[in-house]
Amino acid sequence: MRPLSTLFLPLVVSVSSFAVCYGQSEILPREIRIVDQEGKPIQDAVVDPWLINEKFIWPSKQVPRMPSKSMSNGIAKIQYPKVANLSEHLPVESIKITVYHADYCDAKAVVPAGEANEKPYEIKLSPGVALALDAVDEDGEPVSKPFAVLTTRMGALTRWNRPTLNEANCRSMKPGNQQIMLVQPSEDGLHRFSDVLSCRFDLENQPEVKLEEIELRPGIAVRGKLAESVIRPVIKGSVIAIQAPSPAGKTWDEDMPSLVFTSFADIHADGSFEFASMPNSGSIQLIAICDGWVGLQEEKSSYIVGETFDVADEVLQVVLGMNRTFDANIRIIDKNGQPVAGINAACSPNQLHLKGGVARLGQKFDLIAVLRGQIRNEINQAPTIHVPVFEGTSNLDGRLAIRNLPRHRESTFFKVTSEATSKIKVDEMVKGILPRDDENEVAFDLVVELQPN
Repeated sequence: MRPLSTLFLPLVVSVSSFAVCYGQSEILPREIRIVDQEGKPIQDAVVDPWLINEKFIWPSKQVPRMPSKSMSNGIAKIQYPKVANLSEHLPVESIKITVYHADYCDAKAVVPAGEANEKPYEIKLSPGVALALDAVDEDGEPVSKPFAVLTTRMGALTRWNRPTLNEANCRSMKPGNQQIMLVQPSEDGLHRFSDVLSCRFDLENQPEVKLEEIELRPGIAVRGKLAESVIRPVIKGSVIAIQAPSPAGKTWDEDMPSLVFTSFADIHADGSFEFASMPNSGSIQLIAICDGWVGLQEEKSSYIVGETFDVADEVLQVVLGMNRTFDANIRIIDKNGQPVAGINAACSPNQLHLKGGVARLGQKFDLIAVLRGQIRNEINQAPTIHVPVFEGTSNLDGRLAIRNLPRHRESTFFKVTSEATSKIKVDEMVKGILPRDDENEVAFDLVVELQPN
């Protein structure tokens, strides 16, 4: 490998004049009033604010998602930041929310940001199809432990009523096609699953549907290891599982969207990993990442996709191919070649999910945690989504390092920002330098334009 000093390649960054705000913004309240089609208030509707300023997506450091319930007068209060915590430092203009209730169809709305004393924003809910479910074990006996209901339109955690341990019902099924799977979480990881039920709900012709004696069975174990080319011991390894049980729908298809189950597992030092129980049909995608290595890339893009396997037997044994990652050693300098401290450079490598869109590379989310919350009827304890950070801030010498980046096919890009409100001008994305095939790290300069005093 060439000496580090010979690897620095200058990149000039022309940047614009917006200030940077990664700090906490002032938090403002907004009232939402939930009513039925006759204008009567609805109590216990879950109001879930989940996106602000939809057009500003990356990077996003927003306030935590905090659902709330409507009171007897139909009023629910949400909170949002006055200023979006994005590098552009732009004020919040709107909040996208979803409203859920066990007796009504879900409703989505884009609520304009308003003054604290502004009239409540009104949302009307309409009734849906009533669905009643009951579950049995392999012997046809009613199950003795509670189960959760996973659907293609998952909804809030509180939409299901539970008369007994083996029953669940609601009146909020949206007309149209849906997939449904019952999941019985287990503390020992040996979860049970039903088959995927493909249903069409028709409010006008069949306003009530009952699905009886749905059998819950043990899932399959998925065991694997990383390819022998991966150096042992494996450090900080994890594998993400995204599974589309049969029959799979079409990605983002409103007519029959796919039901997707997700989980993750740690990779042991010897490169092995295990999922004790996953749904026993369909296809499963496994994306692994650890220090120095990452899962396979899609052939025609830079997305990390890992490998996908068909699920058929009681145990699935796999070996995952991996590619080397690299470290980017970056020096931030001004146009005179002087180092600039306090500049943040961030990269956003992505993984492409089976039937589920794009997420940050290494993002981990355990759906079982959501389903346990559904059973406990919780709304304010959202499960943790683990999102790795690929960024660094320059020191007094202008240097920073970003570790474990995948080898993109053509180039990699960085977002350059400053926590100082007027230190630099800010641009969108800047192109970095990739290492040669025989290198595991590369170094280069990023030249920033300082704001005049």
